[in-house]
Amino acid sequence: MTASAMEITCGRYIQEPGACRFLAGELKLISAKKAYIMGGRRALEAALARMEESLKAGGIDYRAAVFEGYCTYGNARAHADAALAAGCDVIIGVGGGKCMDAAKAAGKMSGLPLGNIPTQMATCVACTNMAIMYEDSGAFIGPLYPDLPIAFVLADTELLVREPPRYLASGIADAMAKYPEVHFSQRGTYSCAETDDAALQVAHGMSAATWNLLMENGRKAYTDCAKQVLSNEFSAVINTGLISTGIISGLARGSKQLAIAHAVYNHSTTVFPEVWRSYLHGEIVSVGLLLQQYYNNSPEEEISAYVRLCRSMGVPVCLSDLGLSGTPDELDRLHRAIAADFTDFTAEESRRLRSEMERIIRI
Repeated sequence: MTASAMEITCGRYIQEPGACRFLAGELKLISAKKAYIMGGRRALEAALARMEESLKAGGIDYRAAVFEGYCTYGNARAHADAALAAGCDVIIGVGGGKCMDAAKAAGKMSGLPLGNIPTQMATCVACTNMAIMYEDSGAFIGPLYPDLPIAFVLADTELLVREPPRYLASGIADAMAKYPEVHFSQRGTYSCAETDDAALQVAHGMSAATWNLLMENGRKAYTDCAKQVLSNEFSAVINTGLISTGIISGLARGSKQLAIAHAVYNHSTTVFPEVWRSYLHGEIVSVGLLLQQYYNNSPEEEISAYVRLCRSMGVPVCLSDLGLSGTPDELDRLHRAIAADFTDFTAEESRRLRSEMERIIRI
């Protein structure tokens, strides 16, 4: 018998300037003696020296390995095997979403505990207990769920404030998508008299608060990031995009909040692969978010405010922003792919989804 366990987010989350100095202490809490550190080249260049200082002071050995490509089963298996062959007893993912997801998958395959050190906030991957897997070509496969939660996440804001502001803007859009997506999942059902899924109700409340915080502080955080200024607004947006959004994902059990907005991203990997390779995760989700809002019949003023925020940060909001013409063939292919995900859609709901797609061609 398998229990239906809820893995909300990481075991421990530390966010502050210089958080990498706590690495050895976090590893000792899980009795780790040798770490397998996997990250992209630029991420390791940015973070490894900080990590080494803590590891040496704590007497912990490590093996560093460069991560390249997509989060594939083959890529994750190679790193899992390398970690075990090197005698490592913990895996640490350093960098962006693809690498940290691959670290989660490698942790599952090797049976080793995992820690993450994000160097950008383009998504909430650092704190979510699932990995999104892809084919070698980059085509979306689906989620993989680790057996254990992430042991720790160190969000070193001195590293994060050096990320290109484009990545922060993408992460803001990705985090804001949770609000209309969880609303869609609830379908207007919020009382315990109608559902016993209290966690999803709480996720909806948190996602609304997240939407408001990012709407109010996102632009300021973006401009501060461009100037590498560690402001309160920047730190609040990092916290919201990483741990708060990760908690929402956990409460919504991952797939439940992956509604229309993220479906647009997922299927862009096969329907519009050239677009998927040119834009960040949150930038494509942002276009899907507009479609989600239109489908949800969200207030026009809410939609307009989101468009203004995105325009101020250079985030796409429509298909033309992604270089797509929005031809009937393009829309039909995207509609068929998304509709296949929602088998409970009535014929009328499916027709309405196709109709709303016309509104995201150009804004």
